[in-house]
Amino acid sequence: MRKIIFSKLLVPILIIIIIVLGSYILIKGNFKEKVTNENQATSPIAKESTAPLLIDKSLYEEKTYTDSTKYTTFKVTYPQFKNASAGFNQEIKNLVMEGIETHKKDSEDTWKIRYENRAPGDTITEFPKADEKFDFSVTWKPAQANAKFINLILTISGYNGGVHGYATLVSFNYDVAKKKEITLADLFPGDANYLKTVSEFSRKNLEAQFGKDLVVSMLNEGTMPTEDNFSVFTFTPDTITFYFNQYQVAPYAMGVSKVTMPRK
Repeated sequence: MRKIIFSKLLVPILIIIIIVLGSYILIKGNFKEKVTNENQATSPIAKESTAPLLIDKSLYEEKTYTDSTKYTTFKVTYPQFKNASAGFNQEIKNLVMEGIETHKKDSEDTWKIRYENRAPGDTITEFPKADEKFDFSVTWKPAQANAKFINLILTISGYNGGVHGYATLVSFNYDVAKKKEITLADLFPGDANYLKTVSEFSRKNLEAQFGKDLVVSMLNEGTMPTEDNFSVFTFTPDTITFYFNQYQVAPYAMGVSKVTMPRK
């Protein structure tokens, strides 16, 4: 009798167990899917995909110049942008090519003077050996190169005699939509005293950078609130970076100086 009763009770119990297990599996699966979706929505990769792209390499191509002369070698790289005007690209190219031609002439003139004024017994040859040639290089670094803005630093450096070489930084800033170059004043709309603000911030920042190596007269002169002193700059949505060439705010040994200022 007990056996029969047990068999009758077993069927409903099994049905209840199956229903409970099925509900548990279904709920667990939905929970996992929800957690996965939440994780995907907040993962760093997902955030990056929605962040603005500052540098799009598909929008520019690099040009090179590596020809050498009897007196100097060249290692030059500069950009040309697909979404900029022909005039803007030509301005970059012209600056580079002018630098190359000037360096060619200066190097030749310097070596010829050395050769023509050589002392008796001096082993200098009419043309420099491969390891004696002067050098010239151009590199560049973008802060932005996208569908809205182009801004970059071009570094022109070389050696053509003298105690040491040189390096000069030049910036280019361009509004893609308006097809025009951007001035520092454009980044401070409605602020007639922007140069004073920039000057005070830069001077204080550089004082902290230089410490005991600070030369007050050079720093004060090089950070006076003039357009020329702050003509080399790049920017992003959050910051403006100012570059100060050799001798502008510090002695040659200090190299090029840089100050990054938050945008309000």
